[in-house]
Amino acid sequence: DIGCGTGILSILAQMKGAKYVMATDYDQLCELSFKENMKLNKLRGIDFYLGDVTKHQFLNNFYGKKFDFLLANINRNIILNSINQFISLIKSNGTIITSGYHSIDIPIIKRAFQKHGYKMTESRKMNEWVANRFDK
Repeated sequence: DIGCGTGILSILAQMKGAKYVMATDYDQLCELSFKENMKLNKLRGIDFYLGDVTKHQFLNNFYGKKFDFLLANINRNIILNSINQFISLIKSNGTIITSGYHSIDIPIIKRAFQKHGYKMTESRKMNEWVANRFDK
């Protein structure tokens, strides 16, 4: 869960049965909120890393791990600037779910993922906010 904020997506993933969950955000306040929400939900075992996805050293937090799913609820520009990091964290048959941007941004994000061999397989919209699923 990249840009996890308060950890809602990470927590939901674990509650829904994910075997291993990692969460990251660049904001120390998010880390505090994340840990508080873990405690409130009586959960353990989600690894949190403080780091900025737009920085190359960000990948050092993951020790070469590859994931089945990557969740990124962050804005368009960060997604576009970090797409290589996303792809390096996902298994070859993995799924990337992006959200946190407006429907007007779908074409540019879709093209960016297509350049890396990903196809947008699902899109959901609420008002002007969207969530999109990308698969190889």
